[in-house]
Formats: sequence, C-alpha cells, structure tokens
Amino acid sequence: MIHTPDHDPLAGSITEEVLAARRAERYSFHMPGHKGGRGASALAHEVLGSGTIALDVSELAGFDYLHAAQGGVAESHRRAAKLFGADASWFLVNGATVGNLAAVFATTTDDDEALVLRGSHRSVYAGLTLSGAHPRYVPPVHFEALDGFFGADVATARRIVAERGSRIAMVHVTRPTYYGFCVDLEPWLEIAESLDVPLVVDEAHGTHFVFADGLPTPALAAGADVVVHSPHKTLSSLTQSSMMHSRGTRVDRVRLNGALAMLQSSSPSALLLASLDLACAHMADQGHELWTQVVALARDVRPAVDAIAGLHVVGEEILGIGGIDAIDPTKLVIDVSALHVTGWQVAASLRSDHGVNPEFADARRIICSLTLGDDPTTTEALLESLGAVSQAVRTGAIPTATTVASASMLPEPEVALSPRRAAQARTVVVPIDQAAGRVAAEFVIPYPPGIPMIVPGEVVEIGTLKEAQRLRGDGAAIVGAADPELTTLRVVVEEPAPLD
Repeated sequence: MIHTPDHDPLAGSITEEVLAARRAERYSFHMPGHKGGRGASALAHEVLGSGTIALDVSELAGFDYLHAAQGGVAESHRRAAKLFGADASWFLVNGATVGNLAAVFATTTDDDEALVLRGSHRSVYAGLTLSGAHPRYVPPVHFEALDGFFGADVATARRIVAERGSRIAMVHVTRPTYYGFCVDLEPWLEIAESLDVPLVVDEAHGTHFVFADGLPTPALAAGADVVVHSPHKTLSSLTQSSMMHSRGTRVDRVRLNGALAMLQSSSPSALLLASLDLACAHMADQGHELWTQVVALARDVRPAVDAIAGLHVVGEEILGIGGIDAIDPTKLVIDVSALHVTGWQVAASLRSDHGVNPEFADARRIICSLTLGDDPTTTEALLESLGAVSQAVRTGAIPTATTVASASMLPEPEVALSPRRAAQARTVVVPIDQAAGRVAAEFVIPYPPGIPMIVPGEVVEIGTLKEAQRLRGDGAAIVGAADPELTTLRVVVEEPAPLD
C-alpha cells in the first residue's frame, strides 16, 4: 500500500529518511563493509534477506543521528511520546537493558541510596554498579498457593523509607514481571512523591498495555516518571530494539540523554531504529483493534488450558497478594505441578516433540506469551500439544519427577559493599563450600528470568547457595558467575585491618 504524504504514518520519520538515503545512493564508500549487501555472501542474502541487509546502515548522510537527533529520529521520538502518553521518548538500540542502566545512572550517584525491588532484572543491578548508589532491597512475598515468591512487600519499603528516606534518590519497580504479574503502583508513587524522587518503572514486558481494555494500566498513565519498554517482546520491532519514556519534571532529561549517549552504541543500527518506527506506526494505525483481538483470544484460551488434565492457568485468584493488583491475560502462566513433573520437563517435551516453544519455564510452571503473531490456529496448536504432553505424563511416556521442590525462603541479604565497590575490589576464586560468609564479587542469576539470587557486594548465605545449586540441578541455567556449574565463586579479597 502506498500512503499519500498527508496520511503516510512514516512521513518525516527515521524509516523514510533511511529509505530515501539508500535509494539516492549509487555506490557506497562508507561503513558497513558489506556496502548495502554488495559485499555480503549469497548465503547471507538468503538467510537475512536482501532488503534487511540493505537497511543495515548507521551514520549515513541524509539520515538523522540518534545521539544528536534533529530530523527523522527526533520526529519518530515525538510520535512515540504521543503514542505512549509520555512527555519525551527515546529509541534504544541496546535493549531495555540500556534503558534501565541510563535511568538508574541518571537519577542516582555514589552518595545516594535506591529503593529497589529484589526481583529486578539484572540490568537494574548493573545500573547501580555504574552509578555507585547503595541498594535498599524490597523483598518479594511468599505465595503459598503458587509455591513461589512474587510481588513486593510494601510494608518493608515503608520501613526502609522511615529509616533511610533522606538518602533515597530513586524508587525502581519492575512491573509486570516475567509472569505478567503487576504490583499496584499507587503505594510506590506515594513513596516516591513523599520523598520527591522519581519513580522508575521497568515495564519491558508491558509495552502493549496502552493498546486495549482488559490489560493492566500502563505505568505512564499511572504516574511513573520514567518507563522502560521492550516493544520487541510483545509488539513487532526487532530484538534488541527498545524505548524509554519520561514525563513530568522530577527527572532531568538532559541527564537521561547524556546517560544514553554514553551507554548506547555510537553506531546505532538504522535497521533497529526503523523497526521501532514501523512498530509504532503499526500500533498508531491498528493497535487498539489488534490488541483487543489478542485479549479476546487469551480469554478463550485460558479456560481451555484449564480443562486439560493436570494443568491450571494462574488467574485473578492471586490478586491482592504481595501488592499484585492486575495480571496480563495474554501471559499464560500454566501450573503443571499436579502432573508431578517440572515446568522444565514440560517445556522440553513441547519443544522436542511438538515444535512448540514456550517463553520460559520454572520448577512448577511454563509461561506462554500471546501477541499479535497469534490467532486461533496457533492457540489450537498449543492446546493440542499441551493435551498430548499431559497424556504422555499420565501414561508414563514422560517420567514424573522424583520431587518438585518447594520454593525456599531465602535470607534477606546483608549488603557489605555497594555493587560498584564490589566490582572494583580485588577478588579471589574460592570453592563453593568456602564462599559462605564472604562478600560476593559476581552475580548468581538463574536464567530465565534473569533475577539475581546473589549480587556483588552481598554477604553470601549458605542457604542461597544451596537454592541456586538446586535450581541448576533441576534445569535452570546459571549466568553471571564465571563458573556456571557453581563449583566455585568469585569473592572479594578481605583487606587487612589498618595498623594502629
């Protein structure tokens, strides 16, 4: 379809500039080395597509520059801000990770403390390492019915504020989680406003919330100061393309922009930027209609999964626990524990036997995401595959697990050093059985979902180590640690006491 200039959703945008620049160019004597595809192999053209390779440019005459936006990039930012209800928006080419890094780095310093949910993504902890701020962690709440830890303990947050409020410079909340669970933002807004500090929300998995009724309230609409989005997770942009938005005056946009200039690539991919541009144009044109259909599809699928023997889709029965006030209905959190198998077993069978790939799994659940790429054909395939796996377990074709371990209450970590101090300290590798009581110098992160159990600067607890080893033995990957087998751990070298 060819749009007229008056109705072209891409007029004046990044995508229009890139296409115009490429069409005007006869020969390239600039980077990248494949020069619009002339230097790429036939296999690269076959696998990646000639059109994709042709759009793989960065700093190109006639194409606006991400770090000094005045033309198409600036126009696309303006349109994204309008679409999502922000005062300002930025396109990101280093994932939502760089949004969290920049937001933390721009709002805290090494003299500050930050109120942070313990269930944050690893990029939030990395942001604290960059800024030097001291984290004040808010623990999750034990869900007996789900046999897990979700949400956040607001009472603990208020206690921390009462004790440390004068030093807290930023409140950071992850909402929704990987599971699609959303804490009520109102108490976190009240805390931030009482301290006159910004509320930063990692809404990477909730970029679609603005586009349909029946989805949780978007964080920007709820009053957050900075919000990080990953449209590649639920919309249609390419992997690694993300966005950050701000509203109000609590956050200095010049500092945010400066942080992004330091942390993002100086050679931003036009391909990623154009994919964000196209995704936003798609949503501006059809977002509400399409996401209304996805929500309706999810409402049909959820009871159908529940009807399969041994399966249960987590629903609104969890509301009110741990401050959770909404769930994303398009995120199917399927409890398989009644079959006496692990989520990892079910996910593996779905992939290997049926070609169905869930989002991720844990000891008791699999999680499947419904997006614009789904319709009754894909959901019917999911239902058939889940039914087949259930039958295979019940007939013994898939062996049951000897145990499905219960979630363990982990001790609240003692923070001996800020993440930055730990990252800069001298370190030594010790056997894992000698790590308890030492100060960690590296992360221990079960993946997915990428939430750290041990963060640099914390005193290592034996119970936390055992739980991490159990998760690894059950099927979780461990990232962040130099030794993914967790036979050793890097810890801070104990400095000698000063002489009298």
